[in-house]
Amino acid sequence: MTTKWDVIGHQNIIKYLDNCLKGNRLVNTYLFYGNQHLGKTKVALRFAKEILQSEVVNNPDLFELKLEAGSKDITIDEVRDWQRWLSLKSFSGGYKVGIIHNLEALNRQSANALLKTIEEPSAKTILILISSAWEQLLPTIISRSQKIHFLIVPNKELKNGLKDRLADNQKLDQIINFSLGKPGLALSLIEDNEFYNEYVELNKGIDNLTKSNLATRFKYIEDYLNGKTLQENNVLASNLLRHLEFNLRNKLLNELDDIKTLEVLIKLQETKSYLKYNIKPQLILENLFINI
Repeated sequence: MTTKWDVIGHQNIIKYLDNCLKGNRLVNTYLFYGNQHLGKTKVALRFAKEILQSEVVNNPDLFELKLEAGSKDITIDEVRDWQRWLSLKSFSGGYKVGIIHNLEALNRQSANALLKTIEEPSAKTILILISSAWEQLLPTIISRSQKIHFLIVPNKELKNGLKDRLADNQKLDQIINFSLGKPGLALSLIEDNEFYNEYVELNKGIDNLTKSNLATRFKYIEDYLNGKTLQENNVLASNLLRHLEFNLRNKLLNELDDIKTLEVLIKLQETKSYLKYNIKPQLILENLFINI
């Protein structure tokens, strides 16, 4: 059973946005930020639906801009096309909503172009900016936006929102543990059985890896990172770190006084941040696994 706006968790955020709508207190620019798979996009689209009072699929008053597959960044030309659309009159005579996904993928030029739009908004236009790496954004974009911070969803809320989607209670509990408070990841594990099976196998591999010698760990990392591009290997590395985090958190729950595991978890969070820069993922992972 999902709750208001058919969203799992984040009810305080939804209540705030709903009050903005009902009280006619909408601001020009909202920044939705937080880790991946938390539901930022789902809430953004549901918010857009409420603003437009219409379905968002193929809606001429909604324009979504996102990083295209294989692209390095969102270019200034793409932002300018988005801006030209924003300047047009609404088809319905009401609001227009412009959403930018992967906001951290803006390059310096496109980010400065966006800033001009934020500073000089068109009438009855709402911008929703979505980022999983908000610390990489221009401080001026952050300061001129209404910041909405998405946090992990407690397991109890996840189970309440997912229990009607999976009859196998044991598998559901496992998926909830795997997801680490991320509704989007939990839904993917429920809906895609192949993805779920791959997830289980990778988790077993990571569990064995933490018990192996350093040479075995390095060989595993080298074989695992088989992406053709830096971006592909960053995704693979992020997935591996997610499994390692799950493994370490479970270990810490069973041994609350395990200082070594706690220290590795802290270092793992630092490692996640390194993946946001142009550093070879293999080196980043090897550095972490030296300390496990």
